[in-house]
Amino acid sequence: MSSRAFVAGLLLALASSLAQAQPPAVSSLSPGAVLPGQTIDLRIGGANLAGPTALWTSFLAKAELAPGFEKNGEAGDWVVYRVTVPADVPVGIAALRVATGKGVSSLRPMLVDDLPSVADNGNNRDRAAAQSVPAQAAVDGTCESLASDFYRLSLKAGQELSVEVVAQRIGSALDPVLKLTDAAGKEVAFSDDEPGLGSDSRFRFACAADGDYWLELRDVRNQGGGGHYYRLRIGDFPLVSTPYPLGMQAGTTAAIVAAGPAAEGVAPTILALAKDAPQTPRSIGFRFAGGNASGFATLLVGDAHEAVESEPNDVPECATKISLPAAVNGRFDKPRDCDWYEFAATKGQRWTFSGAARSLGSPADLLLRVTRANGGGIAEAEDSGQGEGQVTVTIPEDGLYRLSVEDLLRAGGPEQAYRVEIEPFQAGFTLAVETDKLDFPQEGTVVAKVTCGRRDYGGPIELGVEGLGDGVGLAGNVIEQGKNETQLKLTLPAGLAAGQLVSARIVGRAKIGDGEFKTAASTVPGLKKIMADAPYPAPSLDGLLAAGIGPVYPPFFEISVEGGRVTFPEVVGAASFKVKLKRLDGNFKAAINVAVENLPAGITAEVKPVGKGEAEYAVTLKGPEKLPEALPPLRIVGTGEHNNQTKRAVLADIPLAVVKPLAVSVAPAGPIAPGGQQKLKITATRMSDEKTPIALVWRKRPVGIDAPADATIAPDASEIEIMLTAAADAPLGSFADLIVAATTKIKGQDVTVESPAATLEVKK
Repeated sequence: MSSRAFVAGLLLALASSLAQAQPPAVSSLSPGAVLPGQTIDLRIGGANLAGPTALWTSFLAKAELAPGFEKNGEAGDWVVYRVTVPADVPVGIAALRVATGKGVSSLRPMLVDDLPSVADNGNNRDRAAAQSVPAQAAVDGTCESLASDFYRLSLKAGQELSVEVVAQRIGSALDPVLKLTDAAGKEVAFSDDEPGLGSDSRFRFACAADGDYWLELRDVRNQGGGGHYYRLRIGDFPLVSTPYPLGMQAGTTAAIVAAGPAAEGVAPTILALAKDAPQTPRSIGFRFAGGNASGFATLLVGDAHEAVESEPNDVPECATKISLPAAVNGRFDKPRDCDWYEFAATKGQRWTFSGAARSLGSPADLLLRVTRANGGGIAEAEDSGQGEGQVTVTIPEDGLYRLSVEDLLRAGGPEQAYRVEIEPFQAGFTLAVETDKLDFPQEGTVVAKVTCGRRDYGGPIELGVEGLGDGVGLAGNVIEQGKNETQLKLTLPAGLAAGQLVSARIVGRAKIGDGEFKTAASTVPGLKKIMADAPYPAPSLDGLLAAGIGPVYPPFFEISVEGGRVTFPEVVGAASFKVKLKRLDGNFKAAINVAVENLPAGITAEVKPVGKGEAEYAVTLKGPEKLPEALPPLRIVGTGEHNNQTKRAVLADIPLAVVKPLAVSVAPAGPIAPGGQQKLKITATRMSDEKTPIALVWRKRPVGIDAPADATIAPDASEIEIMLTAAADAPLGSFADLIVAATTKIKGQDVTVESPAATLEVKK
């Protein structure tokens, strides 16, 4: 194999390895919706989908790998799940996730729909090739650059039909334009950006004559590609912006009305909620009597009393009377409408007024004003940016006060609904996390940025996580006093296997006054990354944080000890050795922490890095001059952090031996011939910092071999060479009995050691 081919193969293997380590991603669904009361095979396209372990849905459903698809679950770019949805699951915006042994995908918005699905045939790029579709269907398609998708409808005179494009609301990059023309090419309906829908399009029309009609759908910027997907809903259903009222109190029964540009004649939905009903946004569907499909909207559920305006209340003297706390619901029935509400309040009370309209599908831009009953203004707030108007008022004196609510654009109509929640001011904070998922390595760590918005509280906020069980390790889990963010580090405990999918939420707590304040983190910043073009991600998806468990993060370093043992010299009271670091990941550049454990009583350890790049660590042991000969083995632990993962490398049972503080060895330069001479090197190792002379004397040498009777290694030297002389009649052979004794003083004590026996070969 050539070097170029080898490098290419290596890069391919590396790319493959990196791909295998990536969590799954979902980029397409076919069909683009599930239907209540039905079972469908849902094909999910994307990346890293091999080995799926779970399909999570934001709605109640049964999901299992669909049989009958060859290699289903083995391919990396697709998987098919058989999904069964109960009949009582409401239509509306929903979402799913796929989990594998590598982690979990981000939320993929979708629909629960009661219209049958039809796939775009991909060959309908001009009017002549328009795809025929029934007048009761939802088409799942994708717009291509510089092209339109055309659909042909056969309609009867007097037939009424609604057409709606759901794109931006489910995370698509498509900014749709929708046009309906008759057989002569005359435009009979058109929609671009519809109020309350952001950039999505919809219209309702009545057919003037029998015949064929053509729907043209394209991106307003003529862009396209896989991210420009849509669900085109066609049928006899109301065009709903919001429910009315927009909120409902848990534990009550209410008649919920459809509010929208084409919702007249829809019977109210009678909804009864249990007292313990989840206080989360929910979808609610509406149908015409005899209609074949539903329009849908989002209903808030909370614990506040829901008051509804009483018309006429468009002048202060006719203000709707309310009692606080409450949530007031109203709508601007006509252009330039202004709704008034009157309430009693006591001096010193603090009330917060929070508006909601656009985030719930209404086109209204709110302006809130709080005034005295005699007309003197106190405060006002307008809808701006992502906020929808909020103001906190301190009541100056006992009496009657009024709230006025207006639309900044002075628009009017049944879809111009709003809700203003009025609650006692409470010092506290809001939290947000900048992701919708946490991909953990098994027993590993993730880092999530958590931000806060403070309300009259500047103290510390303690963060925690719920849903991951006991034993979760936390670091950076306090937003410090006066700060507004932290990098929260979460480390999984043992017991969660790769492929598991767990729902979680990040919560913050603080002691404020005499009580504890607690709130959960919003995931809207994470949803905005998924649904970048949607001004307000679906409220029902907020807070859905998932934890996916991937494989164990691979080791990125190893450690070793020179010689595999540690020695502690007598008399000296100190010893040193080196721990060597081997980096297994070329991107791991940081230092590690080295700890020496299981030290005998009286011995301490100090660790310092040695050399460039900190590839070695010098360990110094200090202890008494006299130790037992038998000591327990040491345990040496290296701890490093890379890509937020903490790994430990452990060297267990490293022998700790008590030795003499001096060592000596002898080494002949080579064989010696009878009657000849040969050099001999004597090397000494001092195990203390003292520089003292070392006296050498022979303990044993082969017969016929002569050497100086004694010698001395100088204080500043560690070796000496002497000359061996062989007698002419010296016996031939190999003799392992060259032994020398070395004596020196350490801390005033004489220390004598003998060298290991060295071998001298005598040959001609």
